[in-house]
Amino acid sequence: MSLPLPRRRLRSCAALLALGVVASTTSVSLAYAEPAPAGTTRLAEPHLLDEPARGAAAIRELGDDLQVAAVRNDLGTSELRDLLRTDRTAWLDVDGRVHFVDPAAGADPATEVAPAAVAPLADTFSLHSNPGSSLKIFLDVDGADVSGTAWNASDGVTAGTHPAWDPAGDGASFSDSERAAVQEVWALVAEDYAPFGVDVTTQDPGTAGLVRSSSSDTAYGTRVLISPSNDAWSKICGSGCGGVAYLSVFDEIDSPYQPAWVFPQALYDEPKAVAEAASHEAGHNLGLAHDATASSSYYSGHGNWAPIMGVGYNRPIVQWSRGSYPGANNTQDDVAIVAGYLGRRTDEDGTSGEPVALPVGPAVISAASDVDTYRLGTCPANTVVEVDPVAYAPNLDVQLTVRDGTGSVVSTVAPASGFGDGATATGLGASVTLAATGPGWTISVDGVGEGTWAGGYDDYGSLGAYTVSAPGCTGETDEDVPTAPRTPSAGSATTSSLTLGWTAPANAGISPVTGYVVARYGSTQTWTLPADARSHVFTGLAAGTAYVLSVRAVNAAGEGPAATTSASTLAPPVVPTAPGVPAQVVVRSGDASAVVTWAAPAANGSPITAYTVTARSYGMPTRTVGVTAPATSATLTGLTNAIPWLITVSATNAVGTSAESAALTAVPMAPPTPTPPANTTPVLTPTTAPARMKAPRLSARRRTMTVVWTAASSPDSLVTKYRIDLSKGRDRTTTGGITRLVIRRLKPGTYRVRVSALNAVGWSPYSGWARIRVR
Repeated sequence: MSLPLPRRRLRSCAALLALGVVASTTSVSLAYAEPAPAGTTRLAEPHLLDEPARGAAAIRELGDDLQVAAVRNDLGTSELRDLLRTDRTAWLDVDGRVHFVDPAAGADPATEVAPAAVAPLADTFSLHSNPGSSLKIFLDVDGADVSGTAWNASDGVTAGTHPAWDPAGDGASFSDSERAAVQEVWALVAEDYAPFGVDVTTQDPGTAGLVRSSSSDTAYGTRVLISPSNDAWSKICGSGCGGVAYLSVFDEIDSPYQPAWVFPQALYDEPKAVAEAASHEAGHNLGLAHDATASSSYYSGHGNWAPIMGVGYNRPIVQWSRGSYPGANNTQDDVAIVAGYLGRRTDEDGTSGEPVALPVGPAVISAASDVDTYRLGTCPANTVVEVDPVAYAPNLDVQLTVRDGTGSVVSTVAPASGFGDGATATGLGASVTLAATGPGWTISVDGVGEGTWAGGYDDYGSLGAYTVSAPGCTGETDEDVPTAPRTPSAGSATTSSLTLGWTAPANAGISPVTGYVVARYGSTQTWTLPADARSHVFTGLAAGTAYVLSVRAVNAAGEGPAATTSASTLAPPVVPTAPGVPAQVVVRSGDASAVVTWAAPAANGSPITAYTVTARSYGMPTRTVGVTAPATSATLTGLTNAIPWLITVSATNAVGTSAESAALTAVPMAPPTPTPPANTTPVLTPTTAPARMKAPRLSARRRTMTVVWTAASSPDSLVTKYRIDLSKGRDRTTTGGITRLVIRRLKPGTYRVRVSALNAVGWSPYSGWARIRVR
């Protein structure tokens, strides 16, 4: 799939820059299947198309092979049809595999102040975001051999080495400024994929580290080739896209669908634009479609926010999305789909509910529900606690919450975000000054949104890396008090209560535990329990609501740190009501009858037991027929022919009967009586195939050939087909009424063409050869 080009400096090639428009608001939902057996390659499958196609043309040319193409893409037939109908950037190659080749769109790339290099320049080609992971996203900037791939087979990309990125235009070697640009690209892509169990790297893992060899192979990934290859750029998309990639191929065995391409010459060699394209193309390999609207193939965002699978060139906060922004027509859960391929990053504070030591290096918020809690211990007065996202183009908008030794919230800080320099937003970090001293301080780090979708964003994609600074804080707990109770857990729940359970702390401190203090965040009320207590029931809670519950152990020295757990009360019980109205009603008229089918509606808490089908016509008695569920079809009989009847369907359960469906009209008709022919004329049986045709006339322009021929002479019967034999390709056929054929995307060379005609008897002899050179 490809990311569109920025508009800047494109006035000279306006013909290539028409924005693709999504024609429908149908949501695209993509499914996945198990990988093919080891050693298979889809290039060996029979071609389904003569050349890449898209939209209605692709659906039409596939015909009955649409189902075959859907299976090759691990999609349902209707899913592939919807994707082709709603996204004009979605193409099928000759094997029927989905990839995306998009026209230019979007605004100018952001021109930001380049950050300092994130690593020594000598390490530019050995950067790793998560070196312990065996799954890789390889950002390949120094050129690569592309041979034996689907790009070669379907699009004619020249097999061989394609050039290195050369933003300065000074040759293949990388200067210091070019190495800094590579690091900038890596840093942005690494931040986008920080929540997941994948290593974004600039170090080549080799074929064995990228191409999956079997279902048991756990070391594989995808290559994102950042190359100004004019050969690939022109042949794949007519020099009109910023990048291209196949859909859902990240874990495919023996995949011929690498690399994903990014064409930096189409992105003005600006590192942010190149990086946004790289994350976007890798996202397509991982199963993601475009974030779009009803009027645009890509959503370019609002305010300071845009989706990764839309267009983020000129927005500083570019995040994963689930289609919550206004007008979205794709509700894919990006994070869940990518995590299905890559897994999640290991959480820094584990699952015990007890605060852990401050992280030494970067930590990661990996999900909207991930809240990391750390011990500060004892801190000097006026200590400044800072939580900072990454320095360049962060996705994480931080909320910092500080609690004192009693567990009470002292401060919650989440500054408003701003536009910044266009690549790095302002206000994404948070800091608090601790005015008092004392033991037991803790902090919590969470990713949050900004305002509402009218101009902001929610916390869904507020994920990424951060660092914590708390100078002078010991990070230790008071050894005199008990440690936190162990294994906090939520037991039974009702609509208005939750039960918190725990076990005794591992260390009671300087004296035995004398009791426990329980609380729930958001309330100032606490409950003091005896030393042998191991549970507490919180009552008076709201139904269907999430709560954070805490418990602390107490001894003679005081209260220890809290152990916490999250739980939700039960949702209110569903009160059964009458069923919904039957939908998708279809009526087929017959002789004094009508066959009616429908889809079962919502049962609304009580099983549907029956349906009633009703037919009404002015001046006629009403006809009804009842059927027992789960049947969803019925036949009405006894209808008077040649007059309209209004047909409705209603559903019944133990509570009541639904409203009737919208009325559909049926006009029953008796079948026509066949009339014998007035006289019989002998039927002549054809005996002669068409005569041999003259050689066709050929013309060529660029890589397109036009073939024109004179209709064949066939006195005995009509010509039903013509066959066009192309010496360097597959035969083409047309229907009998067509005498002209246009053949596109031919490779340069000399071609010979001849034609033959078919009637009821058979094929005519081929015409003589016509020759032409295609340049």
